[in-house]
Amino acid sequence: MPPSHPVRREPALGGLPGALRTYALVWVALGRTEESVAAYDGYAGLLRAMSLRELGARAAGAGARVLSELTSGLRELGRCEEALTIGREGRDAADGVLVWTLP
Repeated sequence: MPPSHPVRREPALGGLPGALRTYALVWVALGRTEESVAAYDGYAGLLRAMSLRELGARAAGAGARVLSELTSGLRELGRCEEALTIGREGRDAADGVLVWTLP
């Protein structure tokens, strides 16, 4: 018997961060890269301002993921310098999450 509620694949960040990620995903699905980059940029800015305690352990990888998604959008728009900078930041964020989650 299926569960009575949907199973989440990733932790939800409620409020404005969650809404911005949802907007970004919708813009990507509609092929509106410029709008998705703006939403991802806002989402990344909010995550940067949050502490690990505010994010919670389950959402620690959110920063690395959104930076990766933002990098892809920037690259698609031809904004290569920004993509390189954000990509490095995303790599550093992913390294920190991996070190933190893997002994």
